[in-house]
Amino acid sequence: MGFGLSVQSKNFDFGIALPSIFDNQLGKKNLIYDTKDNHLYANIGYKFRMANDGFIFYPTILAKGVPGSNINLSFDGHFLFGQWLWLGGGYKSDNTVGGSVGVFLDDGLRIIYSYESSNFTGHERLTSSHEIMINYARSISVNPFHVRKYTIRKGGRFRKKPRIKG
Repeated sequence: MGFGLSVQSKNFDFGIALPSIFDNQLGKKNLIYDTKDNHLYANIGYKFRMANDGFIFYPTILAKGVPGSNINLSFDGHFLFGQWLWLGGGYKSDNTVGGSVGVFLDDGLRIIYSYESSNFTGHERLTSSHEIMINYARSISVNPFHVRKYTIRKGGRFRKKPRIKG
C-alpha cells in the first residue's frame, strides 16, 4: 500500500509519494519484490509561458530519499516549442546527465526519445541508456459538453432552437 499527493495548476505542480508505506510487511515476502526501506519521492515544477504558449520553459526538481542513503536530486529543464516540439535535458546529483527530444501530435499522442549517460559517475556496469516513450494524454480542461446541441422533437422533426411556452 502506498500514498501519494499531487497538486497541479496551469503553471505549477507539486507531488509527494511513499510507494510502500508498510515496507511490504503485509505481503508474502516470497511473492513480491523485497524492499527493506521505504522510498520518499517529492517533485516541484513551474511552467514559464511566453508568446501565447508558443514557447514554454518547464524546470523541475525531483528529490528521492531512502533511509541510510544520500538524497538523490534530479534537475531537469524542458522546452516546448509551438505546442508540438519538445527538447529537454537534466542533471542528477550522482553526475548522471540526460537529454530528450519529442513531438506532440494531434489529439494528445506524444512520442519522446530520451538518452541518459553515467560516464561522469563511478558506475561501472551501465554507462548509458536509451528510452522511447509513446504516450497518449487528454487534458481534462477541455469540456466535451460545450459542443452538444439540444433539440426538441415534435411531429417527427427536429428543431434547432427549442420553443418555450409560457
